Amino acid sequence: MSIMIFRIDGESCQAGIGEKILSRAAFLSGFCVQGFTIPGAGIVKMDKTPILSRQPEASDFTLVLDPAGLSEAIKNCNTPSVMIINSQKKIKTAAMRKKGIKSYHVDAGSIALNHYKKELSVIPMLGALAKVYSKISMKNMKAALEAEFGKDSAALEEGHKSVRLG
Repeated sequence: MSIMIFRIDGESCQAGIGEKILSRAAFLSGFCVQGFTIPGAGIVKMDKTPILSRQPEASDFTLVLDPAGLSEAIKNCNTPSVMIINSQKKIKTAAMRKKGIKSYHVDAGSIALNHYKKELSVIPMLGALAKVYSKISMKNMKAALEAEFGKDSAALEEGHKSVRLG
């Protein structure tokens, strides 16, 4: 396996929360991990060997917390890559097709509001990621969520069950 790069695009606070949870889950899954935030995004790099680069690079997996930022998120994706979008419905644009982006969607905002009574869509989005990218297990994602924030994992589990292709 070569280095995998994950990007969580959206409001900086949620992107930072997502970066911390995903970094810990990847570490618990046996990977060397590097996580950091940049304005508007959390970046997580993982590999079986130590990671030397500290530069933000094009992502293999992108979580889009706010579909309004979709065009910017597409610019930061590798060709090909995977994108999970916080949306009630399927979104596929010409730019996504051109870059070979396989997209999924999950209504993470509604799930978060239902479970936490506030906009914390990054947690169900991470549940969706655990389903789409099986090298990070739900068990490790739950453990990371608990360790980092002490949150209950119901929203994480609902995101895992609710993610859809397209």
